[in-house]
Amino acid sequence: MLSRINILAFIILRCLRIIEIYVYNGLKMMACMMGLFATTQMLKRIKNGAAGKTGKTATELKKASANDRYTFSDFKRCFSTMGIGSLLGALVGAVPGTGGGIASYLTYNIAKNNAKADEHFGKGEVKGIAAPESANNGATAASMIPMLTLGIPGSAVAATLMGAFQMHGLASGPKLFEEHTVAVYVILFGCVLAQLMMLLQGKLLMKLFVKITHVPYRLLTSCLLVICTAGAYAIANRSFDVKVMLIAGMIGYLLQFLSLPATPMVLGLILGPTAEFYLRNSLSIGNGNWLIFFQRPICVVFMLLLVLLLFMLSKGNKKEKEEERKARAAR
Repeated sequence: MLSRINILAFIILRCLRIIEIYVYNGLKMMACMMGLFATTQMLKRIKNGAAGKTGKTATELKKASANDRYTFSDFKRCFSTMGIGSLLGALVGAVPGTGGGIASYLTYNIAKNNAKADEHFGKGEVKGIAAPESANNGATAASMIPMLTLGIPGSAVAATLMGAFQMHGLASGPKLFEEHTVAVYVILFGCVLAQLMMLLQGKLLMKLFVKITHVPYRLLTSCLLVICTAGAYAIANRSFDVKVMLIAGMIGYLLQFLSLPATPMVLGLILGPTAEFYLRNSLSIGNGNWLIFFQRPICVVFMLLLVLLLFMLSKGNKKEKEEERKARAAR
């Protein structure tokens, strides 16, 4: 609905005799994303009463010694764990809607179950960090596979990147490799280059980056809000996008308060126009008959997979709630 708000606005506002000309062009995706992710976090900080405090990280870093550094011997000890985490993360991340959280959880459990007697997970074991982090990195990169090949973002990050593609006229999917081959190879090369740059930045500029932890939250929160406001205004040089960002931030904060993820809303904003376009085409071909989605075997298979996925998700949610109820009862 949010992705096609221009049509909804035309119907509703015309009936109420209230017309906002900016709504006819639809909501800017970047303004919504800045609101759902950035502004939401700022509101959460303000609500938690941390606006005038300095981060705990600054105090903790002062207590750190040279012995706390990651050494080459630690790398050799964690090499197999990182290999398993990267592979499992890539497999899980390639499935749309899974994300790095599931991959990190699975990899951590595998590493913990196969731990040796002298490896104490939960008490500073370096493998307990290497396992979920390598899985998260693998899942983040693998989430681009369905985005580039099928036009289905595998995570919120991939959805944001897909939105950037659309802003530059690049339609994700099989035709992307045919019509924009050079752009695809530039993207893949950029991923490799980004990993190398992250390594160099982490090794050379970490002492400079941690200085931000000394900045009071009051100043940091204010600066980030100003930057987000300026960015939202710069999208189309109009204050309407700033209002959209602030409203999206309040919606994102409400979703966090209700323990609901904001990622489905982002996916709806990005995939909504595309889904509506193909839905109209399909119904036009079938003369308005909805049974066209069940006439081919591959369509039936995908519909059955969708029903199975929804059933498994609902079953998993029920099991998780039961475990939480038992844990509360045990306390």
